[in-house]
Amino acid sequence: MVRLVVADGQDAMRAGVVSVLSGAPDIEVLGEARTGDEAVGLTEALGPDLVVLDAYVATSGGVDATRRIVDRGCDVLVLTALGLAAHVRGALRAGAVGFLLKDATPEELVNAVHLVASGKGFIDPTVVRSFVHAVSVSPPDMSPTVVLPGLGSLTRREQEVTNYLSMGLSNMQIAGRMQVAENTVKTHVSRILAKLGLRSRVEIALLAQELSMSA
Repeated sequence: MVRLVVADGQDAMRAGVVSVLSGAPDIEVLGEARTGDEAVGLTEALGPDLVVLDAYVATSGGVDATRRIVDRGCDVLVLTALGLAAHVRGALRAGAVGFLLKDATPEELVNAVHLVASGKGFIDPTVVRSFVHAVSVSPPDMSPTVVLPGLGSLTRREQEVTNYLSMGLSNMQIAGRMQVAENTVKTHVSRILAKLGLRSRVEIALLAQELSMSA
């Protein structure tokens, strides 16, 4: 059973998310929040496995709700819209491990919740492409919160995978370009994350953009 909190400043949107998730047999919605502070408070009081956060709530008001929730040992799945690269970047660096577009289907939302709750994380490929495009046409914040000493340890194939990730390609698309099995790509991604001390493929894409590794 996945126990979670849903936070969204828009009542209608929040009600829709709660309705979808409450209808899943193995998901329990413990509470609802309108603001980041409320989401942090419910996390402390209820101890959920996961918080589903609206992108604005995650980074609004100068309060980094994502980081405060993650610091309390809870995973965060961010619901975002296209064109919100700044929110994605902020929530990513604060420790969010899931990103899903708000117009996702109910099945996609439930699947993303399960993946994040299981520790695998989830990044909607469309979010990756939108984010990478945004940071490629406007200079990103060049003050990352993590030190990346292992960059030189990437093999040639791992650097190739990193380049494709920076383009927003899915594992299946990368496998097609490299003419390898999709599981091989997954293995490369896992090794890149371990070597660089990162948590998600979006962090890899961001790093590639910041260090001009992408072609």
